[in-house]
Formats: sequence, C-alpha cells, structure tokens
Amino acid sequence: MLVRAGAGTGKTTVLVERIARLIRGGLAQLEEILAITYSNNAADELRERVLRILGPDSAHRLRATTFHAYGFGLLRRAGRGFTPLDDKDLWVLLRRRISQLPLKHFIRAANLGEFLRDLLEFFSRCHDEVISPEDYDGYLAQVEAGKMPLPRVSKTSAPPLSHDETVERCREIAATFHAVEDLLRRQRLGTFGHMISDAVRLLRADAEWRQREQRSARFLLIDEFQDANLGQIELAYLLAGDEANVFAVGDPDQAIYQFRGASSAAFDEFLRRYPAAKQVTLTGSQRSTGRILGAAHTTVQRNPGSHSRLASRREERAVAAGQQIVNAPLDLIVCPSREAEAQEIANEIQLLQSAEECRYADFAVIYRQHLHRVELAAELGQRQIPFSVLGLDILETGEARDLLACLRAVVSSGDSIALLRVAALPQFGIDGADLRARMRREPGVALAAILQQMEGGRAVLKTLEQLRQHARAVDMLASAATDAIIEGLALPRSAVTQTFCEFIASWEDKPMTETRQLGEFLEYLDYFVEAGGTIPLNAPTTEDSVQLMTAHAAKGLEFRHVFILRASKGSFPSNFRERLFEFPGGLRSTADSASAKELHDQEERRLFYVAMTRARDSLIISARSGFGKDPSPPGYMRELMNDVSARDYWRSRSAGEARFDLRASAAASTPLAAWMLDTPAFLAEPLALSATGIDMYRRCPLQFKIVREWRMEAKPSAAVQFGAAMHAALRFYGERVSESGSLFFDDEVLRCFQQALAAEAIEDPLQRRLYEQKGWAELRSFLGERARQSFPEVLSAERSFEQNVAGIKIRGRVDRLDRISGNRVAIVDYKTGRPRSQEDADDSLQLSLYALAAREQWKLQPEQLIFHNLETNTCVVTTRTPAQLDEATRLVEQVAQRIAAGEFDAKTGFHCNWCAFRNLCPAQEKTLYNIEPAPQTIAAKVN
Repeated sequence: MLVRAGAGTGKTTVLVERIARLIRGGLAQLEEILAITYSNNAADELRERVLRILGPDSAHRLRATTFHAYGFGLLRRAGRGFTPLDDKDLWVLLRRRISQLPLKHFIRAANLGEFLRDLLEFFSRCHDEVISPEDYDGYLAQVEAGKMPLPRVSKTSAPPLSHDETVERCREIAATFHAVEDLLRRQRLGTFGHMISDAVRLLRADAEWRQREQRSARFLLIDEFQDANLGQIELAYLLAGDEANVFAVGDPDQAIYQFRGASSAAFDEFLRRYPAAKQVTLTGSQRSTGRILGAAHTTVQRNPGSHSRLASRREERAVAAGQQIVNAPLDLIVCPSREAEAQEIANEIQLLQSAEECRYADFAVIYRQHLHRVELAAELGQRQIPFSVLGLDILETGEARDLLACLRAVVSSGDSIALLRVAALPQFGIDGADLRARMRREPGVALAAILQQMEGGRAVLKTLEQLRQHARAVDMLASAATDAIIEGLALPRSAVTQTFCEFIASWEDKPMTETRQLGEFLEYLDYFVEAGGTIPLNAPTTEDSVQLMTAHAAKGLEFRHVFILRASKGSFPSNFRERLFEFPGGLRSTADSASAKELHDQEERRLFYVAMTRARDSLIISARSGFGKDPSPPGYMRELMNDVSARDYWRSRSAGEARFDLRASAAASTPLAAWMLDTPAFLAEPLALSATGIDMYRRCPLQFKIVREWRMEAKPSAAVQFGAAMHAALRFYGERVSESGSLFFDDEVLRCFQQALAAEAIEDPLQRRLYEQKGWAELRSFLGERARQSFPEVLSAERSFEQNVAGIKIRGRVDRLDRISGNRVAIVDYKTGRPRSQEDADDSLQLSLYALAAREQWKLQPEQLIFHNLETNTCVVTTRTPAQLDEATRLVEQVAQRIAAGEFDAKTGFHCNWCAFRNLCPAQEKTLYNIEPAPQTIAAKVN
C-alpha cells in the first residue's frame, strides 16, 4: 500500500494505527514488524506513540529505526562492519591524501580541495544508486564504444571538450572512484552510503541472509517515503520478498533531500515495483488553516506532476461545532532593507504574543540559510525577546573564536591574527589605542616584538609561553592542552566551550586521527571548515523562546505562528550551483529528462512549500522589494501576488524604514570589537590609495580599515605567491626585451620563475609542484606566442606611478607599457588567476587608473588597455573614453569622501569565507545575548 499523505494529514498517526491494528488483530508479532523512519528522533517518537496505545512492553519490542541504522546493523551482524565516516571527515581524509589520488584534470593548484565536494557528491550518488566502481567501468566502456552519450565533465561555461578529452576525464573519475574505495576498504572505513549499498549487495548475493532478514521484517512500514533514494527502495524490496507486505507513507511535495539522492520520483518507482499496490491519498490537514493551505498549493502546483489540494479539517470541525473560524490571510510584507525586515518581524512577534497571550515557543522564523538570520537575531536580542537557534555553529561565536585563537597562539607564536585576539582579552588590560599606535609607528615589526614593549603585552607572551610548556608536558594532546589553556587564561566554562571540548574529544576518537595532538587538531579543523563543516551548539532548547531555523531543519515541525524570512530570488529560493560534472543519464535509475537546474528549482519550491505548511494559525512572509517596473519581491512572493486565483489567500503591506542601524547599535560588545570599530588614526593623515585599496574598500570597508589601521598583513595565499613569481619572471622578460629588442630569453625567463617560486613559502609540496608545472606551461605558451608574432616595443616593465586623482594621491604599478606609435601606448596587466572577461576589463577601475596615470603623469595616449590572461594566453582589450575616465575620477572621489566620513561598516557576503581577517571582524561574530528570562521562562542566549 502506498499512502500519499500531505502536510499535516497525520503520516505518523497512520503508521502508529497500522502497527496497532496488526498487533491487536493478531495479524503479526512485534518481532515481525520493521518500521523505517527518516531520523532517530522520528523513530523515538514512533515508539512513544506506540507505547501510549499498546503499552511499554510493545514499544520496547518494536523495531523502529532508520534505513542507515538498519543497513549498518545488518553488515555488523554479517561480519562486514566498518567504522563510519561522515562526508566532512571523508573530505578531510582525501584532502590529506590528495597527492595519492590519480588526479590530473580535476585538481587546481590554487585550491587543491575545491573539487572534492563535487567528487564526493558524485560518489555518494553512485552509492545511492548502488553503483560500484566496476559498474562505472562498464558504463564508461559503453561511452567509449559510442553506445552511450558523452556525459558533462566540465562546467558548461568552459570551452567544450572533444570526445577524447571527455573520455580521458571519465577515466580519471573511474580511477579515483577505485582509489577511494580501495583506501576505505584497506582502513576498514565506510560512509553512510556504504551502509545502504553494501547491505543491498549482501542481500542480493546471500540467499540465507536474505531469507533470515525477510522473516524478521514480514511487515515493513516506511515513513517519509518521498525521501527514499533508489538504494533504500531496493533494500526495502529485498526485505519484502514475495509477500510484499510493504506499507509506505509520504508526500512527494515534501521531497527536499535531492542532495542525499532522494527524489520525488520515489512513488513512481514504488508503483513500478508493485504495480498491484493499493493507493490512498489523505487530503485533510489537521494543522493549517484553509488560506495557508491554499497559498501553499498555489506555490507548489507550479512544479510538474499532480499535487493534492489539502482541506483544513480544523475549519471543518469548527463549522460543525458552530465555533468561530480562525482563517486570517497570509501577510506578505515588502521591506526596504534587511534591518527593516528584522524590525517588522520583531514587531509582529511582540504584537501577536501580547494580543493572543501565547508563548514565545509558538513562534518560528524559517529561512534558507543561517546567515539570513543575522539582523533578526540582533533585533530580538536588543528587545530582549528570548530566542533559540536550531543548529547554531559555535565557530561563529566570540567565545569559540577566543578559545581557538588561544590554541593557535600556543601552537604557533608567529600567528599574528590569533595573537592580536588573545591580546584583546580583558584580563590583560591592554589599551587598544596604544597597541595600535605602536604598530603604526613600527610597520613590519612582528606583533610579538611590539607586545614585548608593553606591560600587558609581556603578560600575554609570558602566559602563552607557560601554557606552551604545559602543553608540551602533556605531549600536546589536544583535550588536555585545551583544558589547561581554558584554565590558564580564565576563559568561561560555557555551553560553547563545553561543546568545543566535546568536539575535540570526539575528534580524538576518530579513526583518521593519528597523534591526537593539538597541532593535528588545528589542521583538521581548518580542513573541516573548508569542507563546510560546522559545530552545532550542544545546549538544551530553551523552554519558551522564538525558534529560528532553516527550512530543512523545520521539516516535521509545526508552530502556531510562522515567519518566512528573505523570501526573494537568490535567498529563498537559493541560486543554482552547477557541479563540476554531472551524474550521467546512463547511470540514473529514473528516466528523468529534467536538467540539474530544473531539478534544483523544483526542490527549492518544495522546500518553500514545507516552510509554509509548518504554520497552524498565521503565516507571514517577508522580503526586500524588487527593482525595476515591478517592485514586488522576485520569486515566490511575486508569483502569489500576481496569481489572480490566489488573491483571497493573502494581504500585503510595506514595512517602514529601519529606525536605527543594528550594526552600529550592537557594535562594541567585546574589547576586540571596540578595537576594530574605534575611529582610525589614519584619518588624520593625507590619504593615499591604490586600485587594490579602493577595490578592497568597495568590497568591505571594515577590511580596508583593519589592514590600513592595524598594519596587519595576512599570510599570503599560495595563489598570491605564485602570482608574485610569475610577475618576477615577466618583469625580467619585459626588461630584457626593452633593453635589447630581442625576444629569445626562454631559458632565462623560466629559470627566473623557478628561482622566484623557490623563494616563496608554499607549504604543500603537491601545491608547489602543481604551481611549478602551471607556471612553466603558461610561460612556455606566452614565450612561444611572442616568438611567432611581432612583439611590440616595450617602453617599460613594472613602471610605478604616483598620481593625483580628484585631489587624492593614487599609487600603482603598470606591468608592461608598450608603444603602438608615437605617444600612443598599450597598457598590459598580467592576470595569473581566474581569466578575466571582456566585462571585467570594461569595468576595471585598475585599468582606468592606469590610463589616467599614462595620460596625466607620463603624457602618453593610452589607446589600448589589456588584461593578459596567462592561464589561457589570451588578451582582453578595452579602451577608455574621456567620459569613462571622468567616471573613474568620481568613483575615487566618492570612496575618499566615504573614508573621510569614517564609513567603515563591514560588508558581509560570500567573500567573507576567504577573508584573512574574518576572526577579527565583529560583523562575522555572532553575539551570545545574555537575556534576563521572564518568570517561568528560560531565555535564549544565541544569535
């Protein structure tokens, strides 16, 4: 039987009543029932509800588990168990052994692990489809024979690959798939995908085990069936056997785990395997009002396929009982800014909580990504509205960053960013303005040397050295050293530090951990974060607080009042991210012709449907206004507003402007934040800028301020060091050509690059080797092209300038200046990283400033401005009109005016992930609000 049960129709109740009927009717023994749920919490809930109906003995004997737990238990019983690794730990394991993988095309010198997430997602999908490396080899043989179409193995934006290039990359995937599986097998490790695929292979191959497991699962009940992938469906099929007593409940409109291999096509697969299955559709929602259900159906029905329209049983019961119906329209709120959105939601929570006398726990705010909650959390904290964040990453909190900085400073005395954070701890009493002034007076001097000149600074260094010695005394073991550091620096013993210590303890027990030492842990943590790992706060949910959570975390929950935040295109729904290579149609279990982007868009819509149907009494959806002719927020809100058939479901209004700046009001919560946000001393000095500095300010004013005011120099990335070595070689080449006019210095140029790269501190040997290969290949291509074509007259290489623009001193250096004829010149800027496009060149402020310098300082006519992309050995040529140069001048003037006005607010975004000063940035630090709880209330303390 296949039960299609919409949101709030009682999927769990159906399972509980089914179990009760089987037992009460004498149709089955409890030992013959296997209930499969999607999470351990759901399994616990199922047992509790069975307990209430059948008593404690029945609940104790009931086998309620997840697919993964069942598969893992089966493998252990059969002597085929392994130690499981989650996806983040597998990423770290492979990143550490990246040089041992047979990689050529799918590896980049700039970021050795960039492709690993896509690679592991691909292998995980193979396990979801029960595809082994040998199966992939068979598929590849068909591709090579022309019996299967070529798969996509590069970004669609990249130049198209030939047949041979595509096949070569497929072979690399195949070889890496074998290598990863062999590595895991040798170390008796496995993934969650192995729990399913290995269990399926065991039951397929061993009739005795299959029959034994079938006897203990004569009645198979599956919850949340829409989240089952092919491997799980196959596992259930093998367990069901010929009797086929399979009872599955789910809702295709709530299939939101495509990244785990799940698909809304699971129902079609069920019916294909069991064509005689009974089908039942439940359409009565016990949860939401009619208008909420109507709006949700209007949204999800834009997806392909059929979608059940749900009726509100609550309203039907109210009508039958002659009671008043609560069926308010949805509120669609259009906001001018994120701050205004946060204040509007906080207002609504306070009004509803007061008017309806409900608890704070009756409210939930749902968003697509955790970063969307920042402004709201700050607003709730200011108003002392208690709230809890489901899934808070402690690495975003100041307490964890303080502790982490202390650990790093103990391990490495040369980590200036960690040392600065330690110096800001209040127990040392260091005057931030004094320290900053000393650093400005002595640029280039190590922070430790400057601290040695200060009484509080000497205390910092002495304390760290004592802790270093203590750590050595306990063999630098991570847990022992961390406990000593917390104690020695009087750091708070809070839920955050407790969670951090528990994370360290769990890491020490991981099979991939070798020395258990603090240095190894910090290396692991860097990789863990790079892999997208988080450390959720291990703290009990507060008894009465507004719940903040992602839409994925909200699945299965319900609340009286729900707010959906940032409901506009690009936030919710999120943008599509194309994987490096696709899972080919020749390996798919379903003949779904939809593209990856179409599948993404469909799942985002289902995810929004899930968020909407969490609401019982009221639903408020908010977003920033759109741009252009239609001011409504683009995305699902705009669809609702433009759908005539949905007009009765909602009402809209505009939020007012934010009354105050949340960022400023929550500014200096710690000494370090006060140091970073204090008025900079450089405002009293004549302002000098560069194109790089202006771009930095436009990207993030606070980053510009930290670099300029604190003279902090981040450790240069390997990409920056490679770029420096390439520029040294090209400068040598340009100078020799300028001096002699000859083009033939290939050996000398390559030798110059090799020497320059050898002097750089690229730590990873593989990365150094890849960069060396990359540099040689790019230089040979460059030199070969120069030899084949007439080379222009080089006037100068790396020519520096200092030019007044709008009264501001602009400094810079031109990579190469070529004469076209007379005083007409071409300005060439070498690009060693991502190839720049025509749009990049046309919009480049850097090229505009170079043109201004050539025109005003050198009295030359800049006729061509060129980005020379060394990776592709291609040139992108642009020009500048007088009007465009005037525009660049105005931009410089605007930036200078904002700097003079002291505008240094952090500008958060995706770029923050790579900012070297992230751990010094107050905007990237989530405050732990200490709110005095009301009577009978435990207030939330997290943002």
